[in-house]
Amino acid sequence: MKSPSANTEAGICLPGEQSWELWKHSAAGWQVAQTLSPDEGAPGFKTAGVFGYPVSAAFAVPVRAATGDVDLLPDIVDFQLEKQGLKPDTPVGRLMDFRTVERSETNTLILASVLKAQAAESRPKEAPQRFEISPYLYYLPDDHLVIWRELGRLVFCVTRGDQPVYYHALTSDVLRMETSQELEQLLMPLFTQGIVEEI
Repeated sequence: MKSPSANTEAGICLPGEQSWELWKHSAAGWQVAQTLSPDEGAPGFKTAGVFGYPVSAAFAVPVRAATGDVDLLPDIVDFQLEKQGLKPDTPVGRLMDFRTVERSETNTLILASVLKAQAAESRPKEAPQRFEISPYLYYLPDDHLVIWRELGRLVFCVTRGDQPVYYHALTSDVLRMETSQELEQLLMPLFTQGIVEEI
């Protein structure tokens, strides 16, 4: 697990395999201090300093910008999200963020994350210092496809270098033959657009 820059002494709330988990750092490393059933609604960990939204709560939108000028990137991301009908229109809160995956003088690869409106409504009652989509809270291997389970559902993340470049919640709760077909369909456009080069 990564140690986010925000104060983590209060703990990190993560979507575990079957339940919400409050992780705290100790002399022995990161350990689960408390769990809550997803049936209880929004996690009620009052002490969490960082809240990790599950992959199923957000859309991942890779964006290729034909510029290295960081001042232009917010407008490019806004335009791409609007074109895909994913630009949040809520006047309250911030439901979108983006991170640079790779940048050169003439090109930038960005991953925009858009929180689904219903997920924003299920945020914890006590506001943490920071919100993140869960893949950003793990150390992920370079240029890999990583699959794990969150709250009973399989999710995956693809990295370019050590940065998430795409993530998605799968329809299955266990690995099946259909899962590999679903993965192929989701990954094909990423290979076609050059967002993922090898896994």
